[in-house]
Amino acid sequence: MSAHEDKIKNLWQNLPTSGTIYTPAQLNQRASRFQAKIKRRNLIEYVSWAVLFALTAYVNLQNPSWGNGILSGLTVLGAIIAITNYRRLAHGKSGSAHPSNDSLIKHMRTELTLQRDAAATQWRWYGLPFAPAIIFLTIYRWSETSSNFAVLTDDRISILLGLGTVVTIFAAITFWYWLQAAKYQRQLDDLNRYTS
Repeated sequence: MSAHEDKIKNLWQNLPTSGTIYTPAQLNQRASRFQAKIKRRNLIEYVSWAVLFALTAYVNLQNPSWGNGILSGLTVLGAIIAITNYRRLAHGKSGSAHPSNDSLIKHMRTELTLQRDAAATQWRWYGLPFAPAIIFLTIYRWSETSSNFAVLTDDRISILLGLGTVVTIFAAITFWYWLQAAKYQRQLDDLNRYTS
């Protein structure tokens, strides 16, 4: 070999490896932190749904009417569909207590893929079940304000502003979930670099 080829070989051998290499302990720590985040998110979700059910019951008891009854029913039905979808798609799976490195990597890859896919499609399985309640609420409140459906009163402007606010909140939540899906994809890419 020539001196030039030796220099190239040495340069190539001294290049930093692509991707981040984790020790088994670091990988186990990352998996534990990830599982803790999922458990905390699950707790927040379940508490939120309990508050939603309690508020729905309270509003229905304070102002019992056929409209509030239908609205409460649609809200509870939407929440039940969202809870069922959440349990099925995004709840998370717990790994074994002392996994081997290979099974830990496989579990993390599966969990990250599950969370990424759930976050990317959140608007469909989490937000959409509440659309009938929001549409009904808008039509019901609109019809209560005036007998003429086409007149734009101050109350109806408030209804439209409320609807716009709800749509904006759902859009912001959906955007946030898309950012979460991108974060999960980056973590998956990082994990794949570790195993390649």
